[in-house]
Parts: sequence; structure tokens; C-alpha cells
Amino acid sequence: MRDYTRRTLEQVKHAAFGQVISQKALAKARRGSICVKTLFALSAFGQNLIVPSLIREDDNIKRLEELSIDIVVIHNDLVSFAKERDEGVEYNPIINLQNMGVKFQNARDRLMDQAQNLIEKLFFEDNKMISQSPERQGHASLLSKHPEVREYVELLRLIPRVNLHWIFVCKRFRLSDRS
Repeated sequence: MRDYTRRTLEQVKHAAFGQVISQKALAKARRGSICVKTLFALSAFGQNLIVPSLIREDDNIKRLEELSIDIVVIHNDLVSFAKERDEGVEYNPIINLQNMGVKFQNARDRLMDQAQNLIEKLFFEDNKMISQSPERQGHASLLSKHPEVREYVELLRLIPRVNLHWIFVCKRFRLSDRS
């Protein structure tokens, strides 16, 4: 909750002072301000999946969590662009890029390419993690001792798809846009 509060306040501060920040800094702030990590815990609970803290502390699992979060953030930013632009929101990455002089189409394409790259990593990084030998990183032994790792990784892969489905169910997007 502290991270959520801190990241949200960062965005408010940047907006209040009209600061244009780097895409990397914006992504970090956005990652911490949308509570997707909480969604991981709630989803695991809903699936009656007990995830040992040892798993959550693993660097590769943290990387997969970060990929899942980033995909959700980008999906939300892409579909919320028109609404946020109309509301004068400055923390949307497309708006942020436009404030740096990037044309709308290029900014949107950049974000869509980034989302595609993250999706590919999320769906292929876990195979890399699991195939590592025990003597190199210990992840294979982690998997053999804790079979719920595979279920948790599947949950991490599912969350962005569920989010995207919810976006369309809630009709949080506009099919036409003026740029």
C-alpha cells in the first residue's frame, strides 16, 4: 500500500508542476499505482493457491510479475488515452510522448510495440526460467519442491488477458478518436 501511495503521489506531483518525465520514470510510477500486485494475491486466493514467500522473493518470479503488471498498465493506458486526454491527464504515456514532441500515431505505435514485446517476454521467459538447471540458479529445484510455481506463473500470464477482457466488457475504450 505504501508503494501504491508513493507512486500515485509522484504522478500527482509531476502533473501539478507540469513536469514531463521520462517514459521509464512514468512506467515505474504507473506500475506502482494500479494495484496489480494486489490482484495477483486476490487471484491466487480465489484459486485457493498458496504461494510460499520463497517463490514471491525469487528474482525470476518478480520479473514475470513485473512483465504482467507492465502489460496491464499499457493496455489501460492505450484504451484510456482519449478519455484521459479530454480530462487533461498528463500521466498517460501517449500524452507524455506527445509532450516530448512525438506525433500521436508514433507514440501509440511505440506503446503497442512495447506491449507486444512484453507479451512475448511474459509467455517465453517462464519457459526459460523453468528450464534452467538447478546448479545454475536453483529454479528447477524450486519448481520441483513447489509445484504451485507453475500455477502461479499461469496466473501471471492470465491477468493481462483478464484485464483486456474486462476493458471491453466495461467499454472503457473509444473506437474513434481525434488526435
